[in-house]
Amino acid sequence: MQYRIAKEDLAAFTGAPLGAPRRAEASSIVQIDGIARGDMDRVSTMVLGSLAGRPHGLHVEFVYDEEREHLKVIVLGGLEDSAQVLRIVDALVRE
Repeated sequence: MQYRIAKEDLAAFTGAPLGAPRRAEASSIVQIDGIARGDMDRVSTMVLGSLAGRPHGLHVEFVYDEEREHLKVIVLGGLEDSAQVLRIVDALVRE
């Protein structure tokens, strides 16, 4: 014998919303070699400035090794917002 429960009944029983929307997130690390301290400051200021004043749900960190002139940009969040940050970093690094 097999028992079946309707989606609506299961959602009511578990307290889970019915048909909850999917959420996709990205975890990205950008590594930039040969970047001077001044250029690193410019990249971090421009990226953080682009995020200021609006809700975005992103977490962005900058890790800089001054001795090696090596920058890591760590981006965690939604796909579209993460992609926008990556576009900004790409444009600034190409200059």
